[in-house]
Amino acid sequence: DTGRNTQSVGPVGAVLVASVTPGQRCNALFLGRLQAAYATVVMHSGGVEVFRRVIGLMRRNTRSWRDYYFGGFRQISSVMVTDLPLYAEATITVELDNGSQPARCASMVVGRSVFLGDMEWGGSNSQIVFGGFKRDDYGNATALDRRTLPGTSQSLLVPKDQVEGVVAVREALGGKRPAVWSGLGDKTADGYAELFLIWGFHTLFKVTPLNTEEARVDLELEEF
Repeated sequence: DTGRNTQSVGPVGAVLVASVTPGQRCNALFLGRLQAAYATVVMHSGGVEVFRRVIGLMRRNTRSWRDYYFGGFRQISSVMVTDLPLYAEATITVELDNGSQPARCASMVVGRSVFLGDMEWGGSNSQIVFGGFKRDDYGNATALDRRTLPGTSQSLLVPKDQVEGVVAVREALGGKRPAVWSGLGDKTADGYAELFLIWGFHTLFKVTPLNTEEARVDLELEEF
């Protein structure tokens, strides 16, 4: 449902389950704004299970013995899978388990992945703030409890023979359709993965030929 981005909330102490039959061959699955300890992705075709993966979403990076024994855990909030088998009449089921707490998920997106280029070093992830505060005539501040959104800026290098496909993606989206953008593919465990994994809109999509071999794609993105 691309008309909203609110989280679906599962029952307390139970698994949140969602299934979709895309009706076409899909190799990519994205889960966004998650609150879960484990995500299980299962694909069936003709009543036969053809794919299953259990993804652990808990991380605990420690820098000292104190962190090791007393530090808290962090949950990964977004996941990308790009190696689903390409069955035409498949059903994809996602099960989210958050132990004794309700599991939550805002976005479940399936589709075909498209190569836009290899991301260069120097990209950035920023925060778009809609809240902040306001002051009255006497300088007293009142906090505005509104949403904040991540935004990213990155450049990609793409071979010349792939540029037509990149431009086709830009035309299909038209700046008004959201898409999943993954700077590091499905490398969920990489420390930079979540910085450049976003379900949203492009505000800049510029293609610049650099030489006879490759072009640069400049992207600026905002979460949906």
